[in-house]
Amino acid sequence: MTAEPEIILAGRDVEMRNLYWKHVHDSLGHLERYNGRVSRYEVEFDHEVNPRQSKTSHRVAITGRGTGRTVHAEAWGADFRAALDCAVDKLEEQLRRRRDRRSRHERDRRLAIDPARVSDPQPSPDSASPTVQPGSALIAPGAAPVSSGEPIV
Repeated sequence: MTAEPEIILAGRDVEMRNLYWKHVHDSLGHLERYNGRVSRYEVEFDHEVNPRQSKTSHRVAITGRGTGRTVHAEAWGADFRAALDCAVDKLEEQLRRRRDRRSRHERDRRLAIDPARVSDPQPSPDSASPTVQPGSALIAPGAAPVSSGEPIV
């Protein structure tokens, strides 16, 4: 198993409380199942003091760093919990897509056939399907041949 990722909280115009720390830790903890290669999450809380922006006054930005690409998600909400949940959902979607692409790519690589290793399969006489030549008739086993002059009943 990989080590638990480091979580760094930063607040702008926000008093950080232990309540936020616990909620962030619980929310980001389950993201390891998608990508265990993220070693550090930076979570930034920002509060807009303009009362006209009350519906989107709380902003949460999450950046995940580690081996591979950096992931980033940002969300706004009426409170920090709603914004954090939305940002974690966006991050989870990104990580899930990357995992699916990676597994699909690995599966395709395993299934690819090396042309140098493939030999021409020779059909066995038992499984050979009958071939129809132009002008010839295909007769079912046990059926009598039909001449072209007789009507088919």
